[in-house]
Amino acid sequence: MNSAENSGQRTTEFFLDTYALIEVLKGNRAYTNYFDVPFSITKLNLFELHHYLLREKGDEIADRAAEAYIPNLVDYGLAIIKKASKFRTKHKQKDLSMTDCVGYIFAIENGLLFVTGDKGFKDVENVDFISSSNRSLFIAGPVV
Repeated sequence: MNSAENSGQRTTEFFLDTYALIEVLKGNRAYTNYFDVPFSITKLNLFELHHYLLREKGDEIADRAAEAYIPNLVDYGLAIIKKASKFRTKHKQKDLSMTDCVGYIFAIENGLLFVTGDKGFKDVENVDFISSSNRSLFIAGPVV
């Protein structure tokens, strides 16, 4: 598992939230910039992805996807947890998820661009917000 926080090394340029990761897997053209680039996620994102795929595609695909994204996992410590909690509290009116707050703060602290379709992150620094108006553009067939 990568630990950019501990090693000081950056192995990717992007952090994909779970929604963005799902849209990449679906082949949504609005996310083409992220189809073939290395990116980071946390175990929280991996849990959300597995849970989504389990409901939508079944055990086999969910398990296969979870295993495929193990190399993308990054770890974080108490400093990220505290900052993410403070960020979420500061922006409570936006109803941001805990997972997204952890991912966003991890991205900020490690020089990664946070990629999301969550409206709560629209116009937030260091975010590539992909508008919902672009979400219906899919290429032929899902990746998973």
